[in-house]
Amino acid sequence: MPKLVPAPDWKPVGVVGLEPNADKAVREETNGLVVAGPGAGKTELLAQRACFLLQTGRCRAPRQILAISFKKDAAANLRARVEKRCGGELAGRFHSLTFDAFAKGLIDRFGQALPDGYRPTPDYQINFDIQKRMRDLLDQLVGSTTGLTMDDVSGISDGIFYKREFLGRALPIPSAQPQSIPDRAATAMWKKLLTGRERSQLDFGMIGRLAELLLRSNPRLMKALRQTYSHVFLDEFQDTTAIQYALTRSMFRNTAAVVTAVGDSKQRIMTWAGAVENVFERFKGDFGAEQHDLVMNYRSAPRLVQIQQTLIAAIEPGTPPPTPADDGTSGEGDCRVLLYPDHVREASHLAEFAAEWIFTDGIHPRDICVLTRNKPDEYAGFLIRGLAKRGIKARAETDLQDLLVEPLVEVSLDILSLSVRDSDRVAWTSLMGLLQQLRGFDESDPRLRRVEAELNSFCGTIRDAIGAAGSTVNVLVDQLSKFFEFLGLDAFRRLHPQYLQDDFISGLFTKFTNALWKCYEECHDWPQAITDLVGKDAIPIITVHKSKGLEYHSVVFMGLEDSALWNFANQSDEERRAFFVAFSRARKRVLFTYCAKRETQQRSGGRSAAMQSRTKIGSLYELLAAAGVEEEIVT
Repeated sequence: MPKLVPAPDWKPVGVVGLEPNADKAVREETNGLVVAGPGAGKTELLAQRACFLLQTGRCRAPRQILAISFKKDAAANLRARVEKRCGGELAGRFHSLTFDAFAKGLIDRFGQALPDGYRPTPDYQINFDIQKRMRDLLDQLVGSTTGLTMDDVSGISDGIFYKREFLGRALPIPSAQPQSIPDRAATAMWKKLLTGRERSQLDFGMIGRLAELLLRSNPRLMKALRQTYSHVFLDEFQDTTAIQYALTRSMFRNTAAVVTAVGDSKQRIMTWAGAVENVFERFKGDFGAEQHDLVMNYRSAPRLVQIQQTLIAAIEPGTPPPTPADDGTSGEGDCRVLLYPDHVREASHLAEFAAEWIFTDGIHPRDICVLTRNKPDEYAGFLIRGLAKRGIKARAETDLQDLLVEPLVEVSLDILSLSVRDSDRVAWTSLMGLLQQLRGFDESDPRLRRVEAELNSFCGTIRDAIGAAGSTVNVLVDQLSKFFEFLGLDAFRRLHPQYLQDDFISGLFTKFTNALWKCYEECHDWPQAITDLVGKDAIPIITVHKSKGLEYHSVVFMGLEDSALWNFANQSDEERRAFFVAFSRARKRVLFTYCAKRETQQRSGGRSAAMQSRTKIGSLYELLAAAGVEEEIVT
């Protein structure tokens, strides 16, 4: 057990120092709200706070820290940062999960303790199409068992019903008579999805509501949870939904747990998904939290921070402007708007830029990012081909982003990398650390040598099997399955409760092995296949929403056009915030592109070039012009 450090003597780990408000938030002993803009070091602040709590004994064993993030990659990044800062032993008491994973873990372990009528089958199925199918599901409620007529359900707006009546309120839905028609429909819908089939059908919104009901209706479980976690971190708090906030409030309001929420309302771009607009004020009121504002920007060059100041003044007037930590010695930063005649010229010109950045300036492909508002495959198809001609890999990886940060996938890649490469010290250290954790060994345990020998043997077996002539994806699946048996699948699931459900882990495993096998079929070289799947040498092409929390040397935003931001008139505030998020990912350079003519996907399935405009989003161009950003016509 590492020796505890007296709190007054504790110093930040792995960094030179923290700005005064950040240091105060790290040492806070009461609930706090940290408002931190892009580049302010939110992940580092939470990692430092975890170090402080664990190393000083403010969070003393067996108590633990629960960190809840909005995105899988954010949860994985924070977990890795804490382990790097304070070591594996202390980091073992730091649990970093997404809201969805946390809620699902509760239902998988304790779901049968839910009240009658709201108890899903143990083998429930996650159905991502419930919201899309809500109209059909409402029509299916008509009948004598529900008392609902076709006139009743036809008068219900399926979109409003799903968000307001079905998921918008805490469970159980009031049963007092008389009920409104939407209330009766919501009660019937829960019953239908929970008991209408052999297996319950749930989406993650339903899981969140059930998890909150589970805790509220089981005081002993609630007490155990509160005794487990002495401190709670809430990352990207501005994106918290009403369901997630209700779960947080039920768990930790008016308890001894110290809750630290970190976020930036200027980056609130998930209101379409249910993010609570006034969640900061609600949190401060409900939890008596003190607000700490961070102003330093450790990411972006001075010129880019200056432009951010203009954007911030338009989005949230009166907000303290950020201060660049970069003194400009390595460059003031660059931002331009490039105007192209069409998508073909755009692709060739951007490919020329990328080639210069990579081959002349030495920028790694992973440090360049292409962003689109939506449909990255459609917007970047020509660019991907143009880059390939210059020997540069690029790929749209919106879906892969979530897959690659799954613990199941990370462990699978570690054992495969260790098996097919001559040496991979990082993978070896990671797997041995996991084995020690799962089996309760320490470095002095004599059984550790036997485990090392068994791990080496497994690597040889896997290498021979998947490298043999005629090997198939089934061989890959079989070898990985045997490895997880050796690892201890049940113990691994207890460590990562989101995998307790067989269908979930099976579907994830199939998705991963199919993706990896596809890479292998293209190159017939296992080390290269792993590299290709991870995208180690490829420029990532992702949506703005998927870029949250990430940073790059150079960012290219393709398609600053009316058609890309088609809903700007209806939600201009959120689109401005999304624009701000895109801009603020960059350390040194941002390019925005506009095409007078762009190829688009047609409803018929074909593609055709269509004229573009930028009048509806003209206010974004006006903001850039006000910040001194110049437009450049490319012929």
